[in-house]
Amino acid sequence: MSEFATTLDPNKVTVFEHTYLGFINKVRDTGLVTTDDIIDIIKLMQKNEMDCHVVIAGQNGVGKSILLLAILKKYLGPKWFDNLMLARHTINDMVQFVLHNKNTLCAVDEWNQYLNYTRHMESDQKHFITTLELARSKSIGFIGCARDPRKLTLNYRDGKMSIVIWTIDRFVAGGSYAAVFVTNPAIESYDKFGFDMIPGDIVDFEEMRSTFETLPSFVGYLNMDNIDKYLTKKELEHYKKEKDTSMAYAHLNHVLDDFKKKKIDYDELMSELDKLRDLIPKEDINKSIPSKSKQTKLKEVFE
Repeated sequence: MSEFATTLDPNKVTVFEHTYLGFINKVRDTGLVTTDDIIDIIKLMQKNEMDCHVVIAGQNGVGKSILLLAILKKYLGPKWFDNLMLARHTINDMVQFVLHNKNTLCAVDEWNQYLNYTRHMESDQKHFITTLELARSKSIGFIGCARDPRKLTLNYRDGKMSIVIWTIDRFVAGGSYAAVFVTNPAIESYDKFGFDMIPGDIVDFEEMRSTFETLPSFVGYLNMDNIDKYLTKKELEHYKKEKDTSMAYAHLNHVLDDFKKKKIDYDELMSELDKLRDLIPKEDINKSIPSKSKQTKLKEVFE
């Protein structure tokens, strides 16, 4: 122990040590992390106005979205879906969420859509950094899914991300498991998690787990059960329907943008819109077409 430490008042409770070390020591005693543990550390960080953003990483098909929904539901209860953002939402939607809420959690199904450094102008990135600063002051945490957290420059490199749940694999009988990493909030560095130490040519899962366990931010493993332990059949069906609709709206915006930029011609636009008629009300498509003559022609396609 340093000489300075011996002069500290033992009756004073520190902020960073209380939140960070308390969580680390609790989890490392067993080596296992639960969704309740994740929520506990989020709430402790929110209470002290610390960055409490979480990224659920991993390849497609390993259960990232299910884990996202499970944590969101356990945090919010029955109204969890009101705080879920899907593909059709924008950065402005996130800004509005922060402006009109406090002391809560917002889930983003596709983090990379908003935070990937290759997809947004520098001005957009700086604007969103300001939004995350405001989120911290209002005790709002974001939790979202991404394949690789190292590509989320705004959240990872700029130090906004505090927890990473790296989903490794799913079980044949249902459920999945993940490695959990938590940064030390008292230390700021270019790579707080140590992820740059992970070789890009690992093919053996045992080697990957061994590498994860050597990182200073690693705290333990989270074992997810079957989906029915977290979501009802009705909730899951509702989520899937909304996600499909949201993806359709996102595709609508994409093809309209391509048409405006003359990347596709009118016939190609009509062909793409025709594929969406079972997912999007035709009036929503019609009002997206700027020209009245084009709206008339489009109505003929759907009627």
